Amino acid sequence: ENDVRDRFGRSTNSSGVTTPPRPTNGSNGSSSKQMYTTEFIKALFGEAGIVVGDFPCSYQRQAGRLYVSTDAVFFYSNLFGFEKRIKIDYENATEIDLVRTTSVFIKTSDEEF
Repeated sequence: ENDVRDRFGRSTNSSGVTTPPRPTNGSNGSSSKQMYTTEFIKALFGEAGIVVGDFPCSYQRQAGRLYVSTDAVFFYSNLFGFEKRIKIDYENATEIDLVRTTSVFIKTSDEEF
């Protein structure tokens, strides 16, 4: 089978079904950083899937980190006691776009991020 992946590591099969990115580190597909980050996000948000990436990010001028998992996208910030937590499940997202190279636009039925 021809395994073609996009720049995010996702693969689309002949039926049009998209699979999540493959883990790339470690012999069993997990690195210690990836496992730590996954446990950290589970402690903050509950069930989260496997975190496949984390990036510096800001939301409404509040600096934090964007965590991308196999189940959802998360934003977390805790600066000087001002905590912000956002969880967006992929099943609730109606649109996800990369704007330029520095911004991600996520739209759900209720709001836009």
